[in-house]
Amino acid sequence: MYLSPLLFPSRPYHALLKEDKLETDELNNPLNDAKKAQELFDEEVSAFQHTQPNLQDILCSLLYTDMHFFGFFKYLEKTPSGEPVERNMSFP
Repeated sequence: MYLSPLLFPSRPYHALLKEDKLETDELNNPLNDAKKAQELFDEEVSAFQHTQPNLQDILCSLLYTDMHFFGFFKYLEKTPSGEPVERNMSFP
């Protein structure tokens, strides 16, 4: 969800809507939470892939080494232009 403010600037506080909690008396529904998180991730991937390539490169260059973003770029197999892939990157 760290990428949401960058990829969806019109809705910078991208909270996962808990529709199931509005409809039922369940205290928690981990399966539904996981499905909502997957849907958001898929939306973020799609939004990033539809972003202009030069903006993709800028975001990747600025955020690649941040532990909150690294996994996203690794999933997309996107690295900062001209830099080799570091397989065992550690974070502070």
